[in-house]
Amino acid sequence: SLHDALPISCTGCWYPEKKPGDRFRKGEKLGEIRDYFGKSLFTELAPADGVLLYQTASLNIIEKGPMVSYGVPRPDP
Repeated sequence: SLHDALPISCTGCWYPEKKPGDRFRKGEKLGEIRDYFGKSLFTELAPADGVLLYQTASLNIIEKGPMVSYGVPRPDP
């Protein structure tokens, strides 16, 4: 199933740890938002195992703006 990251409550610069197509495990760091001086404001952690489908290509992230979208495999029936 398809999921988008939860909207964040800060504005800053997006520093991704993954690229589209990369697989990740639950709890793995997907990236972080830093202020213009390099201080970490928010870290996006994977809520489940999945694959990164796309992410914001811009360094700038605005409050409540999109960051990443990922797919989570469905359990076998």
